[in-house]
Amino acid sequence: MNNIINLLDNEISKLTLSIEMSRNNRLKHKDLLKKQKTKKSNIEILDYMIPIYKQYIKDIQEYQAEHKANSINDLYRALHALKDIIPDSDEIAPIISKGSFSLRNAKGVLISEAEGGGAQTSLSVLIRHLILSRTDFLKFMILDENLAQVSEVNSSTFSKYIPFISKDTQLILIEQKSSIFDNVGEILVYEVYKENTISKVKELRKND
Repeated sequence: MNNIINLLDNEISKLTLSIEMSRNNRLKHKDLLKKQKTKKSNIEILDYMIPIYKQYIKDIQEYQAEHKANSINDLYRALHALKDIIPDSDEIAPIISKGSFSLRNAKGVLISEAEGGGAQTSLSVLIRHLILSRTDFLKFMILDENLAQVSEVNSSTFSKYIPFISKDTQLILIEQKSSIFDNVGEILVYEVYKENTISKVKELRKND
């Protein structure tokens, strides 16, 4: 009798375990189906989004390539104008060597050394104007003796470019050399001077 009871207990235990395993398997199966559904939904979203992102990436790459090309063109335009302003900067071009970048003339002289650094500051003004001209920001520049190192003769040449720069840019130019205003056209000029110990301002208009 005891043997029969033991056998029944064993069978009941096996059956209980089997039922529990079946229940767990059903839950796992249900969870698996849910995960598969989620993965399928995610795949559908990716299938939809990937072409959009690919187009975004393409647009960004094209914009970067165009921006890079425009930047290089702006640099060469500024260098071309610089040759007219400062003869010593003739044939200055970008030099890239071993990961470093510099601007040198045909003789290998750095732009920072041309005209005591005046060529470099003049180029900086020209490039800043070209950069501003490509933006929708308020175009505004304050130049406080940026051309101090530029000679009187070359400052006079630079003054030919001031009407061009100020055509689409609010420009405040502070300089001690009067030659920088030789060719400013009808642009407003204030002369600040001292009379005894009092500072005075005189309003001038060139070529009125």
